[in-house]
Amino acid sequence: MLRPTLLARSAVVLIAGAAILAPCASSAQASSAPHKPLAAAAAAKFAAFNGDSCVPSDNSADPYFCEAIGIWLNGSYLSGLTEFSNGKQGWGQPAVVPVPPRANQALFENEVSCATVTSELPDCLFVGDHYNYNQNPAQLAEWGTANGFQVVDWRNPKGATTSGLEDVSCPSARFCVTTGYAGTPRKYRATWFTWNGTRLAAKTIPEPARSHDSELGALSCPSTTKCIALGSYLTSAGKSRAYAEVWASGKWRIESFPNVAGKQATLAQSISCPASSECVAAGEVSRSSSSRAFGAVWNGSKWRLTVLPAGSDASLYGVSCPTTTRCFASGLTGRAALLESWNGSSWRKMTAARTPAPRNADSLQHVSCVSPTHCVAVGYRYNPKKTDSDLTLVEVWNGSSWKVQAALNN
Repeated sequence: MLRPTLLARSAVVLIAGAAILAPCASSAQASSAPHKPLAAAAAAKFAAFNGDSCVPSDNSADPYFCEAIGIWLNGSYLSGLTEFSNGKQGWGQPAVVPVPPRANQALFENEVSCATVTSELPDCLFVGDHYNYNQNPAQLAEWGTANGFQVVDWRNPKGATTSGLEDVSCPSARFCVTTGYAGTPRKYRATWFTWNGTRLAAKTIPEPARSHDSELGALSCPSTTKCIALGSYLTSAGKSRAYAEVWASGKWRIESFPNVAGKQATLAQSISCPASSECVAAGEVSRSSSSRAFGAVWNGSKWRLTVLPAGSDASLYGVSCPTTTRCFASGLTGRAALLESWNGSSWRKMTAARTPAPRNADSLQHVSCVSPTHCVAVGYRYNPKKTDSDLTLVEVWNGSSWKVQAALNN
């Protein structure tokens, strides 16, 4: 997912085409203190979830297993945040998120994917980037379970001076795909890697004709032999355009994606494919300072836009389809959380739970569903009158309503 703006931040870090606003910390401050133990994340004054992955559990006592990932302000450092839930007893202690071998002041977890549970704990791969303040980011991938993670990739690809991994999909414990970008701050292109349970391997991927600064920020792999990715690129005229790529028979092919007419940018933030020829995408379209949520569906050969009930000043950042006729999308509208459902033919706006004052402004960055009656949406809540006030937010769908669930940082 191309990282959307976290509204309650105050210092800008550029990652590809997306602006990530992070709490202010000077280089002098950041270099004077090490990363603290990750268990301290439970008492963090600033924390936000960016993504989550929920999978069915083979333990009859637990309905599902979820991992939520994000960031927390660790003194003057930004550290990775990872918490787990069994779907029944709430969220447990944060797992250890190792720091890459080189010194850095910020670690940003963009997205996570967990393989279906076949043992007590599933294997999960999360992706993102890490960087020193005022320097270019480098991609990051870590693999592990609730017992802890290990760094499996932390360097820029060969020839690149900046890079980031934006989405990941793991149809099995020994096969994952991750997408992102790499290059220089002035010129970069989309990337993809495969994971075999041991290492990430870089692969080549085609770019749209006459494109500049391409990146792939949304990905779904319904099987180990097929993946669908969505991204954006700049035309020679400097206009932002969305595009799609399909990986099948070991090769990627570019497909057209419907850009919304009259808008400066169509940004597909998330995609979910419940079948190899059925996908639903969600995102935002923008013009000047306004944005509007959009949805699109794919029938295996063609994309078409769908009508959303959400009005202006709205964005969708996550979508999850537990079946071919049931999808859930999450985001924000103004300063309120936005949740919508898709029944295979139309969208319906759902009633999101509201958080109390003073942190009564909400954004749901991602959603993951194991069934039409079990979904978990994650993000952050904040005080609209105070900067750097973000705390994590978890909302759970039980088949009839959305309710806020307690996590360690909210």
